[in-house]
Amino acid sequence: MVKLVSISQLVKPDDQVFASSDQYRLCPPSQGRELLFGQVRRLLVVIQNRDAQYKHGVRKKESELARLKERLHSLLVDGKTETKLGKYF
Repeated sequence: MVKLVSISQLVKPDDQVFASSDQYRLCPPSQGRELLFGQVRRLLVVIQNRDAQYKHGVRKKESELARLKERLHSLLVDGKTETKLGKYF
């Protein structure tokens, strides 16, 4: 599960990751801050999209697991398991 944090928690004036960027150093302070906020917003969108994809995959796997459990249960309860399972089981 991804924990979302506010932008103010991510952007700090002494942040070394963004301070070393040429784009940040060459801009006036107000513009540099806007660039940082833009980068953070884009990264948050990417994180949210990946989280949605992950949750979709989990739901898909859970439904497949439930379907397979139901099928296994119906095969085990039924008395004719040999004919339904085939020669390999």
